[in-house]
Amino acid sequence: LVDSDDEVLQQLLEPETRANVFEDLDTSGDGIIDRQEWKEFLELLRDERAHYLKQHALLRSRPLAYWARGTGDVHSDVCGLVEKGTVPQGYFDDLSYYIHNHHPILSICYADEDHPLTPFSRIVLEIEVLLITLLGAGVAYAIIRGSGVSREDEEDAEPDALGAVYGFTLLFITIPSMTVATLLMYLQACPCLIYKRSSEKRDFLRSAALFVGKTISVTLLLLAAGAAAFGVILGLQNRGQDFLIWWVAGRAQAYLLWFGWLLFREFNLLFEVELLGIGRWLTERRKTLEGTGRIYDNVTVTAQEEAEFQGSLVLATRV
Repeated sequence: LVDSDDEVLQQLLEPETRANVFEDLDTSGDGIIDRQEWKEFLELLRDERAHYLKQHALLRSRPLAYWARGTGDVHSDVCGLVEKGTVPQGYFDDLSYYIHNHHPILSICYADEDHPLTPFSRIVLEIEVLLITLLGAGVAYAIIRGSGVSREDEEDAEPDALGAVYGFTLLFITIPSMTVATLLMYLQACPCLIYKRSSEKRDFLRSAALFVGKTISVTLLLLAAGAAAFGVILGLQNRGQDFLIWWVAGRAQAYLLWFGWLLFREFNLLFEVELLGIGRWLTERRKTLEGTGRIYDNVTVTAQEEAEFQGSLVLATRV
């Protein structure tokens, strides 16, 4: 216990705390903590540690890319690239896991159960993004029509007209929607205040921060609704309903560009630029294999931790 870094185990050194904890551990009420009861306690601590580290890894400024998934006998392979040695084993498994947890639409249904954001929170977040970008669609439509690009030019597939439409859609809808989505996610989840549930030191602080963040999020939802209404009015004043098509197309474009950005940045296998986060999967994989990564860079149970866990079970048996 003296050498342990776990706060809960450290607290067992205090007589009063130890008495209370042992009383809770003695589920049978016979006055003795048997092997099974101690094992369940250690497993609870281990699961809590994994939960804590996973939440940190999912919500930090640069979410963890390398999860060591698919490194065993069972792994994913696409077009035989892993078998041929073109792609490292586990790449597609980690890529799939990252997409399920971070894509604005897929994460609503497929995110990890330990992810701090609930499906409902993600739905609210996406509604806010859609409403805010509706304003961008109205502004882009007004600017394009005001600059002399007519609907007829678009229908005739004039290169200049199509280029202007695509550029303004990208500038006023697609890019803002991706940026706003990231900012709103941090407001709702408060990643800087993720804490171990076994410790109550930050309990009140995190609850207060989450309340403030969600209050801001609800306020933004109302403001976004007002902005969306203004965007609709702005678009309709220019005698056009097709700006709604631009709006849908702009956000759909963001969903698709998200994959391209992911493959270029986090899961780039061609080169690494650690400062910019390019090729982060390769960087994190290398650090994990070398044992040079921080604790937050590897949420898997290491061999040393497993040995300590088994040693604790042996100690419990002797006691």
